[in-house]
Amino acid sequence: MPCLYPKTSVSPSVRQTLAGIGERLIALILDGLLLGVVSGLLFRSDSRLGGALGFALGLAYQWYFLTRHQGQTPGKMLLNLRVVKVDGGALTDADAVLRYLGYVLNGLAFGLGWLWALFDANRQGWHDKLADTFVVKVGETLGVVGTEGTQAGAAEPLSAPLSTPKPDGEVSDDG
Repeated sequence: MPCLYPKTSVSPSVRQTLAGIGERLIALILDGLLLGVVSGLLFRSDSRLGGALGFALGLAYQWYFLTRHQGQTPGKMLLNLRVVKVDGGALTDADAVLRYLGYVLNGLAFGLGWLWALFDANRQGWHDKLADTFVVKVGETLGVVGTEGTQAGAAEPLSAPLSTPKPDGEVSDDG
């Protein structure tokens, strides 16, 4: 789904502000440091075993936080960022796994997949493209998108933040 507005993602009803590349990098570094410390403490005895267990820990970390904490890892929480599907919805288990495998692909390509987001109109890295995701700023909306794909009330942002799903599947307003 192409992005209709260069710095926003378009869900069926709400325009969301895309996260900046710098913010995303800081969140990635924070998550990487946290995972590195935990992996180092848990798996320092055998480097071969540590690599495999580190991969599994990274996968579990991304899956847990992206699917059970409204698309926010601890690094993203600190920076008020969230991963959402391109339609604005929450990630499924398969989406989170696919996105993590995209991280691995990015790393194998010497970071090219992350650098891709610098030149992409939707600020998507390869991992985002693979899982059909955007990284957006939490609570920032720019207006309601009308049924014809045009923004209704373009001059006035919404006063209430995005609705977020609760763990039991209900949707509630954050404000």
